[in-house]
Amino acid sequence: MHVGSLRPTRLGRVGLFLLCLLAASPVQAVSEPCTPSAEQCNGLDDDCDGRFDEDGVCRSDSLSCQCQPLTCAELGLNCGQVPNGCGGTLDCGTCPAGQSCGAGGAPNVCGQGDGCVPVARDTACVGRNCGPATDGCGNTYDCGLCTGYDSCGGGGTPGMCGCTPLPQMAVCNEKNCGTVSNGCGGTVNCGACANPQTCGGGGTANMCGCTPMTRAAACNGKNCGTVSDGCHGTYDCGSCTNPQTCGGGGTANVCGCTPMTQAAACNGKNCGTVSDGCQGTYNCGSCTSPQWCGGGGRANVCGCTPMTRAQACGGRTCGSVSNGCSGQISCGTCSSEYPCKQGYCGGPPDLTEGSDEASGQFSR
Repeated sequence: MHVGSLRPTRLGRVGLFLLCLLAASPVQAVSEPCTPSAEQCNGLDDDCDGRFDEDGVCRSDSLSCQCQPLTCAELGLNCGQVPNGCGGTLDCGTCPAGQSCGAGGAPNVCGQGDGCVPVARDTACVGRNCGPATDGCGNTYDCGLCTGYDSCGGGGTPGMCGCTPLPQMAVCNEKNCGTVSNGCGGTVNCGACANPQTCGGGGTANMCGCTPMTRAAACNGKNCGTVSDGCHGTYDCGSCTNPQTCGGGGTANVCGCTPMTQAAACNGKNCGTVSDGCQGTYNCGSCTSPQWCGGGGRANVCGCTPMTRAQACGGRTCGSVSNGCSGQISCGTCSSEYPCKQGYCGGPPDLTEGSDEASGQFSR
């Protein structure tokens, strides 16, 4: 028989039509032209693109895709089990006595007839890789399971495994650093932190923060001056006692003292002991007579301070005497009548009478 002369039966036409309807994405059945609007999570084809609730509009905070299942009434079915459009199954009930499901030639519709011929699983699952698919006679096939981050219809196509990644704004909500999962095995970079903050440094994951060190930790090994707490704050680690200074020994925030060299300590000095600046001393040398250390009025410098005429001459009235510093001082002169003897004109006043020197001005 020529193929062209075959006339499709009522069962074949209706069955194929319903199978095509169930294999397509569930859409809103309307009898009037579709006016596009923003897609909403309502089980309807709001934007008139042949799909419903796509682009993640039904995504919740738990990263699961929310889908509005169809009803048996919306599908025009009244018996058997059929996919609900969201990876589940609808039970549309049983037929009254005298009728059987699909017997009238329409799958999942009660009727009378010779019965229903189910389609094969491979045919029912064409274009699907997960969830149930109807056999056209009130029963369903399992078209497979999804793995990993995928869920059945999760990518926006019913009956197909998929996953719709979250946008950066949703992923990084209340986060400002590091990488965060996009819900589909990928990651989103939420930013970087400015020093001294680090990502999670304040104790909250993916949030910039800084946890200050304790004073004990910040001042460990230190005993003076101020040190950072690691987060723009400071601690005072103490002070030093003289002659030590903070860092004076060459180590920051540690009390210490660096002694002067002898050359530096004795610079401009040539005798006696001088400080090295750190509780030690140096010997800068000694003096030769008649000088003594500091004798000239300057500490640690050899010198001599001459006696005054009164100091050097005492009661003497003539002659010259030492000034104590290798010099001489004149105590006065005498007349030829009373020559200078032992520092006195005519001799000392205590010369005994009758001596050769007892004549003159100082005789008794």
